[in-house]
Amino acid sequence: MALEEDDSECAAEGEPTATPEEAQAWPFAHMRGNPGHTSYAEIIERPWVMWRGGRA
Repeated sequence: MALEEDDSECAAEGEPTATPEEAQAWPFAHMRGNPGHTSYAEIIERPWVMWRGGRA
């Protein structure tokens, strides 16, 4: 997710990727095309599990 100079979102987002190298390609390309976008936010999704009454 790209951020404008005032930290407001520009609404552009990269696609999910399998490797860190692929993930780096989008922000660099977006920054070249939009030099005013100087910050990026990272969105991480982590799965988790809850057990009722403690771990099985």
